[in-house]
Amino acid sequence: MIPDYNPRRYTERWNTPAVTFHRKMPCRQEIFAFDEAHDPWRGLIGDVRAASPILDFEAPMRYKAVATDHILQLTRCQPFLVQLICADLVEHLNQVNRANKTVRRTVTLDDVDAVLDAAMEHGGFYFDDIWHTASAAERVVLQHIATATFKHAEAAEAPLAALQKRELIEPYQGGYRFQVPLMQRRVLNLPPYDNAELQALSEMNRR
Repeated sequence: MIPDYNPRRYTERWNTPAVTFHRKMPCRQEIFAFDEAHDPWRGLIGDVRAASPILDFEAPMRYKAVATDHILQLTRCQPFLVQLICADLVEHLNQVNRANKTVRRTVTLDDVDAVLDAAMEHGGFYFDDIWHTASAAERVVLQHIATATFKHAEAAEAPLAALQKRELIEPYQGGYRFQVPLMQRRVLNLPPYDNAELQALSEMNRR
């Protein structure tokens, strides 16, 4: 079996300023192999395993190439986000194996898609911090970019510049797109504009 991990305990340990540093670390595909030589937790974030991991496993957890590519594309190779998804994939595959009495150790594209909502919930503090440290005007621009309804206007110049400086968006095919697609997915799941955002939208439309 695959060692059990507690995704919530794992993400709580990441609720520190160190997240910013690890977001900038280069991505290494080797961390996807859950064996002794390529332990994704070792040396990167320390011991964040559950108190009583299952130790009687012989084979590492592997990822199909399409699943690996999907994770890298969704996260833009940011190690925190990569391992956020991987932590939930461990739990997911353990649950599937227990329910079906199987010993499947290979992650598929469907497995990745199945854990995205859970991963974003467990890493909610990360996404919320990004969202709430943006101004109302910046949040409005992000919502329009997320829904492909953004129209360039002079009033949007300052928010656009700020969002690019924070590396949240980038120019793309004459418009803009999220640097990290997982953040776009989060924005699409947010509730409608709050009062501050509505005011910012009104001011931007008047200019």
